[in-house]
Amino acid sequence: MKIKIREFKEEDTNFILSSWIKSSYSNITGYREKYGNYHKGLETIIKRKYASGEIVPYIACLDDDVDFILGFAVFGTDYTLHYVFVKEAFKRLGIAKQLLNHMYKSRKEITVSHWCKDVEHLKLIVTGN
Repeated sequence: MKIKIREFKEEDTNFILSSWIKSSYSNITGYREKYGNYHKGLETIIKRKYASGEIVPYIACLDDDVDFILGFAVFGTDYTLHYVFVKEAFKRLGIAKQLLNHMYKSRKEITVSHWCKDVEHLKLIVTGN
């Protein structure tokens, strides 16, 4: 399976919003806002940041089918990683690593804006340990 990292297309919007919001909500510990409120609030923030040019999404897809999304990563223009998501069936295949390398090249330290249980795995990807 050959993987390609491509730029975001408007048709990717619903997939990114849905995946990001659902997966981030499931990773919340402690108090949880009602899902409807959480979804509406985070969607508003994401759309506003994208419209203002503050965030840049990249898509991991199949090389021979660029519309089949395997995962995505959303970066800030200041190189902050805001979110990385890989479909469950494609985890542990190096897709997140390819997405990070696309933006960060050989950087060994990155800043993340959302902390969740999977950040520990990302630490291994970035440091190579």
